[in-house]
Amino acid sequence: MVILGVCNADDSGSALIVDGEIICAVNEERFVRKKLTREFPINSIQYVLKSSSLVPDDVDFVGCGAWKGLDTNTTLPQLIEDIFFQLEHDQKDVKNHILKRITSSIRSDQKVKESLLLGLQEIGFKEDRIITCDHHYSHA
Repeated sequence: MVILGVCNADDSGSALIVDGEIICAVNEERFVRKKLTREFPINSIQYVLKSSSLVPDDVDFVGCGAWKGLDTNTTLPQLIEDIFFQLEHDQKDVKNHILKRITSSIRSDQKVKESLLLGLQEIGFKEDRIITCDHHYSHA
């Protein structure tokens, strides 16, 4: 099985996994010379595929470690903790701050997800082969 792991968040890049073994992995910053870039990892994807003489149709699945949905058991408490830290001196409108923070996070994640999915489709990956999961479960 051939799996391409991709990320376009902080320190974007890709990794090629064949039959459970990491064959090649590289971050986009190596190509664009921008530390911790969030750019779509086009160069990284092309490099890892070329290293094994593969094309997008040879890839069984593309794994993206993000956007599976809000994990309320872990994400929500962390967001609220962040908000209260920011509000130590101004707790007048806590509800509004909480709603703004959660809405902002959801919008930001959606924008990054859409950018990644569009980029993958533009270079030949089929939507039904792109899988998302909570990023904590995607670490090799």
